[in-house]
This record gives sequence, C-alpha cells and structure tokens, in this order.
Amino acid sequence: MQKMAADPALFRRYLIIDADGTPQPFRPDRWQNADFTAMDPAWMFMAGRTTTAPPRRRSWQERPRGHAKTADLAVQATWPMVFSTRPIRGIIAAGDSDQAGLLRDAIATLARLNPWIGRVLDVQNAKVINRKTGSRIDVLTSDVDTSFGHLVDFVACDEISHWRGEKLWESLFSAAGKRGNCVMSVILNAGFTESWAWRVREAIRNDPAWHFSHLDGPQASWISPAQLDEQRRLLPPLAFDRLWLNRWTLGSGDALSRDDIQASFTRQGPLAGAEPGMLFVAGLDLSATHDATALAIVGRAAGGYIENPRWHPFIHESFNVPRYIAREGTGRYRLAELQLWKPASGEHIDMAEIEAAVLDAHRRYGLQLVLVDTWEARYLTQRLTEAGVLIELAPPSPSAQKSMASAMLEVFAQRTIDLYPDADLVRDLHNLQIKAMSYGLRLVSPRDETHGDAAQALAIALVAAGRLPSWFDPPEEEGACTVLQTY
Repeated sequence: MQKMAADPALFRRYLIIDADGTPQPFRPDRWQNADFTAMDPAWMFMAGRTTTAPPRRRSWQERPRGHAKTADLAVQATWPMVFSTRPIRGIIAAGDSDQAGLLRDAIATLARLNPWIGRVLDVQNAKVINRKTGSRIDVLTSDVDTSFGHLVDFVACDEISHWRGEKLWESLFSAAGKRGNCVMSVILNAGFTESWAWRVREAIRNDPAWHFSHLDGPQASWISPAQLDEQRRLLPPLAFDRLWLNRWTLGSGDALSRDDIQASFTRQGPLAGAEPGMLFVAGLDLSATHDATALAIVGRAAGGYIENPRWHPFIHESFNVPRYIAREGTGRYRLAELQLWKPASGEHIDMAEIEAAVLDAHRRYGLQLVLVDTWEARYLTQRLTEAGVLIELAPPSPSAQKSMASAMLEVFAQRTIDLYPDADLVRDLHNLQIKAMSYGLRLVSPRDETHGDAAQALAIALVAAGRLPSWFDPPEEEGACTVLQTY
C-alpha cells in the first residue's frame, strides 16, 4: 500500500477492473498509459505525495467511443481519494444524471473488485467519501450553484461535448482556479464545431499548461474490426465519423442524414382521421413547465386479408381453396398529425387541454396505444384510462432511450416513414444528435425553446407503433383463411 501511495502507476498495476463482465487485471494500452503518465505528477502533488510542482495540472483527452473514457477518469479520481495525505474535495461532473451515474458506478465497481479500495471508500448516490480521512467527491450534473464558492482539489469533467450549456463548465473552471494545486481532468468524445466545447478546445489545444491528447480513430486493443464494421453499417456517416473516428463535425445534428430526412417528407399535410389498412398509436412527450409538450399520432400499415380470386363456392369443398388469403403488410409508418404546446414564461401547460387532445385523437383514429414518457402523468393517464384509452407510462429509462434511438434510426435509414412538413419537426430532426452511452445509443437535442420535443414525441410513437400487430385479424370462418407469409 505504501508503494502504491507513492506511485500511481503501481496502483494501476494492482487494479482489478471489469472487462465485459469479467474481473481482470488492469493492463492499459499504450495510449492510455501516455495520458496517465502525463498527469501522474499533478495528482501526486495535489495529494501531498511529492513536493515537486508539476509543469501541468490540466488535461484534455479526446477519445473515440468505447475507449474507456469514463473508466479511466474513475481510475484517476480513485487514487487520490485513497492515498491523499490530507482530506481533499473533488468534483466529478457530467452533462446529465445518466452520465454522472456511469462515472459514480465506475468508482463503485473499482471498490467492489478491489477490497482494499472498498474498505476505504463509501460510494453513495451523489458522493464518494473516504471513511478514514473524510476526503469527498461530489457528483454534479447541471446544478451550477453548488460548485460556485467552494474550494476544490480536483475537478473531473466527463463528456463535456454533450453538455447542454457552458454555465457548468464556467463554474467548474473558475472553481479549479482558486487553488494553485487543483487538478482538472477533461475527457470527451469529439463533438460539433459550432459548440462552446469546440471554442474551449481550440483555446486549450496549444496551451502549455494543458496536457492535450487526441486519438485519431479507434486504437483500443479490445475493439475488433467486426465491431467497427457493424457500427459503420448502422450509423449515419457523420455520426460514425464523430463517435468512432473521433472527428469534430460541422453541423448541429448527425443522428439522421439530411437526405433521409428530406426523403421522408412525402405528404402534404396531416390526416383528418383513421384510414383503411392502418393502425394508429400516439406518443406524448409531456412537460408541465419549461419544456414544450408534444403529441405525435403515427399510423402503421398492417397486413390484412383479401378474397382469393381463385375461390368459388362450387370448388371450395372439392379443392380446399381458401376464400381469403393474407396479403403482406407494407410496414410503413405515417405521421398522421403532430401537436405542440409551448408554455409561456413561468406558466404551466393546461393538462385539461392535453387530455382533450388525446381523447379527440382517440375518437378520430381509434388509438391502439398511447405512450407517455414520464411518471409525472399518473393523474392524466388515470383519467384517460377511465375514458377508454389504452395508455402506458414509459419514463426515460436507459432501455426506453435505447428503443427510441433504434426506432428512429431504423425508419429513417430504411426510409419507411412518411411525414408532412412541420416547422418544429423539421428543425428537431435536423438537430438530433447521437449520444453514446454504456447501454447503447440515445438521441439528444440542443436545448432551446422546444429542445426536440416534436422529434421526441415522434420517437415515442414509433416505439409504440413497433408493438402493433403486423396483421389484422382474419375473418372468423372455419377453414376460410390460410396465412401465406408474415410480415
């Protein structure tokens, strides 16, 4: 323990990590070691393990998806928490609670797999505490006020290219400047050149006070060519370039290609009501204040049954010719209509108006299912259920976010959706970005007056539509039908 306290590299050599669910000794790749080694003197100086002032106390590390960004940040933050000679305070920050939770969980995993760490560190929901020394890490997302006014010894920023605004960064950077030995470590995937993160990055890139590193494409030994080929096939080119080739891209959104978006606008306007051969669902992106609320009605063309042209009552019994045969469903999706409610500043959206809109849509389309993206809609869902609407709550869990991303990417890439021009939806689709998470991909939007609510409602509706049956029920006549093929 004394040797590890004096040498972060030795600490890493003794670490057990989780490698795809299997505990293994930590054996970093060469590019990982380069980043670790560059910042070891700063961490040692901050923790009181050396009196030699380091040349650099700041690091900016750009890595592709799957290159241990969060895991390595957890390793860096854990060493001083265990071995500092004095009580220290650190901050780890991410753009949202999901990402912050991943960083916290990465520290918890190290504590679980390495008992000598687990005996010392208590990993809680929003903080990590050294039981013996009182050293503490606070986990932040967007609560800017909590970081102003505090003296901190280190700041770790995860995936700042996905942070919605610059205020948290400004707060943390100013806090890091209040102590001469404070360490600041930033790790991220490439983002967008119009963002504030790009401006900060360019200011840092040639600053001698910063260790700056950039991986030009995949270099991790654990990522196979087959994995990369799969990602290249499934992702839009711009998203693949940013996520996997680690290239900063021009444009506000890269989840959907502009050609695929343009090809989807095949209709002149919304429907007035249900049409033969289609089943309808709704996605409700609900917010009482701040954000807009959006309701998207989506129809899915399903298979059905047609009368067999070979059928005749005189030959039916003799030749066993079915009267009805199944026709293949097209599987296409159509946006029937989209409604958006934008709250005035400081005012609430009228839930009675939302309820009336859903009931009206149910009357006109015969909605098979309504999905709502929040637990906060219990009263609304109860009233709609009592009115005969099949409605389910689908809060934005990791699995729900992954399903929404998959549904959107698939229908646009395969061009199986028909939309009509709606200004809010057009803007949202062009602004959609792909964010890589541990559980898969999710879609995010820049924060503005609607911050993607129209696209969010459409994604929820597509998830609901994916649960629809592919066929209408056949006629209830014994021996009348033969299903020739399924969708």
